[in-house]
Amino acid sequence: MERYAELVIERPELFRETSQFPLVSDMRKIAHFAERERRKMGVVYESDYNMMVVDAIEGGKGGIYAYERVVPASKGEPVVVIPVIGDKVVLLEQCRHALRGAQLAFPRGFGEEGISASDNAEKELKEELGAVSKSTTCIGKVAPDSGLTSCVASVFLCEIEGYKRSGEGAGEGKQNDDGVEQGEQGDSEGILNATEMSLEEFEGCVAKGDITDGYTLAAYTLLRCSKEGACIGEAFAGVASSGCSQSE
Repeated sequence: MERYAELVIERPELFRETSQFPLVSDMRKIAHFAERERRKMGVVYESDYNMMVVDAIEGGKGGIYAYERVVPASKGEPVVVIPVIGDKVVLLEQCRHALRGAQLAFPRGFGEEGISASDNAEKELKEELGAVSKSTTCIGKVAPDSGLTSCVASVFLCEIEGYKRSGEGAGEGKQNDDGVEQGEQGDSEGILNATEMSLEEFEGCVAKGDITDGYTLAAYTLLRCSKEGACIGEAFAGVASSGCSQSE
């Protein structure tokens, strides 16, 4: 429980009190519960990328039960990037180890400590697409899997003029957002290709079940509903105005 106690001090935002799930803060109580129930409690796994945390929650009539969650190891802000080129958005076709298959998705990544969220978005864009942003706009935040993870990602619109497709340098020289060092096991980013889509084509792929990534769907919904999406510039106006009207 020593690491758990350290985490409470290091990351107090992860231990905000709520009336629905009151945390047990007495470490002796938690240790007693763990011994009685023969359960691992506290920080049960930790890497440079994620932590598996099992909290003790106060139940009714003085009881305690365990509730697990995945917490990003970095205190930086995770990002999702919506690259826009002309009147189209750009998606990666990328293998995902957890699914043992490929998905179409917007670029995204863990938050890197010591740099701003917008700088992190531009960094991900360059690393995964080989692209440079002409205009970077934050349109909000998404929490696409709050039943499991505490990750809340900022969504950025990035207007670009070009990018590198698979085999031309995209996805090189970085640690990927699944926690594997690029180069350890070949192309661990798993980027197969990049593709451009109009909004109509994007929504057609969603309807057919070809786009299922939670971050991408959440970011796209935010795009369609945000006034900021219509303000990124003339090159993007045709995309954004088809989804939401800009208020005067």
